[in-house]
Amino acid sequence: MKPVPAATTAPRAPVKLFHWKDLWGAPPQLDLWVHHTSYDLLQRYHPGDAHQHRDFYALYFVLAGRSRQVINGHSYAITRGDAYIVPPGMVHFHTASQNLEEETVFFRTTIFRAGEIAALSAMPGLWRTFLGHRRAARGEFTDYRLRLSPELFSCAIAIVEEIRAELRMVREGDASAPLVARASFFRLMAWLGRWSHDLEASETSRAGERRGLAGILQFCEEHLHEPLSVPQLAARTFLSTAHFHELFKAEVGVTPAVYLRRLRLSHAQRLLSSTTRSSSDIALSCGFRDVSQFARAFRREFNLSPRDYRRRLRSETTA
Repeated sequence: MKPVPAATTAPRAPVKLFHWKDLWGAPPQLDLWVHHTSYDLLQRYHPGDAHQHRDFYALYFVLAGRSRQVINGHSYAITRGDAYIVPPGMVHFHTASQNLEEETVFFRTTIFRAGEIAALSAMPGLWRTFLGHRRAARGEFTDYRLRLSPELFSCAIAIVEEIRAELRMVREGDASAPLVARASFFRLMAWLGRWSHDLEASETSRAGERRGLAGILQFCEEHLHEPLSVPQLAARTFLSTAHFHELFKAEVGVTPAVYLRRLRLSHAQRLLSSTTRSSSDIALSCGFRDVSQFARAFRREFNLSPRDYRRRLRSETTA
């Protein structure tokens, strides 16, 4: 999925700068650290949340919940099973997080010995895509996310737990633990790199499907007043309903039904605020069966009836 420009979520406050020494509990002598973060409640973006890492990378694994991660002005929908990496210097923050839980592997470039970066950069997949330090510094990357299958995600988390266990041994004075933790880290990155390379090959075969999906989004906007159905949309792409549903959710971030409902309601909002048309007229022009269905959907989405929404807008305008 191509990232969505995040102009409306761009930070408006000074960006915080974090150094390795600022990480939670990371021993200064180590180049590798693991941290678990949990957001229990619905959290929306606060301008002070935007930050960047000065001298380290962060590799995130989403254990639960969902959010939108904004990296250098591009917004990515993330959910359980996703992995994404943030290189040094990239301004990033979460927005609209809900019950988000992440496992993060932090590492400094000093973890690599002489010649290792050149050797690892020759690997396909993750190393070429994410860890080209000079290109990252110029901000050339736009896609930072890997979407892992449940099986692959479980394997990755198991390796992260191995790293955590060895780092715990470091605190207990085990002299061999840093070497074992480093070995597990390299195994994790090499494994992700190989999987990412396989993904790139499969993505090529899906390019045509994505082009068809772009046409479907345009079709939905142009035929919003019609009673569109998911099977009808799937038929236009010559895909089965199940495959269309899976592809649509992976690329757009929500199911076709949710997308259609939100598109209709967004158009209805504009009509309520910019015209004097009746709710019944607006309901039909936005593809709802009748005004009752429209009112129920509107209230469920915005916690207001269409009439109360319009009344509030008028009171705010005259205030």
